[in-house]
This record gives sequence, C-alpha cells and structure tokens, in this order.
Amino acid sequence: NFFQHEAFLHAPAPRVRCRACGIRRARVPWARPRSGFTLLSVKLLNEAGEKVRRAEPKGRPELKRSRWLWLWNPERLTPDQRERLDELLDPARLALDTAEAYRLKLAFQEFRDLPPELAALHLEVWCLHAEHSGLAPMARVARTIRRHSPGILRWLRSRIGNGMLEAMNSLVQAAKVRARGYRTADNFITMAYLVCGKLAFNLPT
Repeated sequence: NFFQHEAFLHAPAPRVRCRACGIRRARVPWARPRSGFTLLSVKLLNEAGEKVRRAEPKGRPELKRSRWLWLWNPERLTPDQRERLDELLDPARLALDTAEAYRLKLAFQEFRDLPPELAALHLEVWCLHAEHSGLAPMARVARTIRRHSPGILRWLRSRIGNGMLEAMNSLVQAAKVRARGYRTADNFITMAYLVCGKLAFNLPT
C-alpha cells in the first residue's frame, strides 16, 4: 500500500501463446498473495528512535544537536560525524537509550543481507530483543514488524521496495503545500502527474 492509502497497481503483463498449453501470462512480483513489500520499516524505526531520544533526561548535554546522526547509517556519515557517533554509542561511557534504539535499527537492517531461510529467524530474534529492550517505542515497532513479517521477507525475493514511492510522495506533498491546497481533486491529480511524470517540454527558445 501507498503509505496510509490502499493502492492498486495496473500494468500490462507479458503474455505468450503456446500451441500446447494456450495463452500464458508472466507472473509479476507485486501480484503474489500477501505481497506487502511497501512496509516502511526503517521509517518506523527512525520515528521510534526519535521518540526515545526526546524521552532522554534533559540533563544529557551529549545529545545536543545529535538528532540527524541517528537518522543515517554510519557509512553515510562524514569522518567527524562518525567519530561523534562512536562516542555516543559507547555503552561504558554514556549508556544512552537512544544509542540502544540506534543499535536495534542497525541490527534490523542486517536481515536484508541474509538468505531467506535465515532472515526469518533473524527477524524473530530481533523482535524479541526489541520487545524486551525496555524502550516502549521500539517495542511497538517490533510488534508491527512481527505482524507484517511475511511481506517483509518476500522483499528478499522480489527486491521491490518503496523508495520510488516515497520520493514521489514527497514531491506531491511539496506541490500541495506550495499551492495551499487545490480546488478540485482533478487539479491535484493533474499536478501530481506534472511533478512526477518527468515530462520534457521542449519549448522553442
């Protein structure tokens, strides 16, 4: 589904005519039963981590101006940012709940590099760990992930994600904010096609 909206995909599937078995249509990955590949797992984990950070005691100056560090994976940080993150993650020095939430997020993402037969076990162990972490926001996300684990695991075979949909949604929402709303739904749909359709207007100059 597309965020909170129920979505339906319409696309022509390749077909072939066989003399022996008639007309056959290619199987498409999004048409499998319960193929819920669009769960925003990492987004939910980032939101839960932010709730944990805000719940930390106010007397923790180490967390000041650290919000964006927790949203990125370590490999995407600059050397200076990585050094600061390593200091915040040191359990012997700080023992931050936010750091534990961040470690849980990174551990969840490891399932993407596992074969399907191991990924299911990894998700189950991760859910148990998150549910018993003492961090209520992470426990709630773990219960959500457990409910949607069949769709999450199917991603390992289809490798179809929702990154493109997220990008399109951000463009549409930005257009909506700029216009402060649209008079009719048709106008809004037209603008969505305009900003997401990669149209090329080769106007004379």
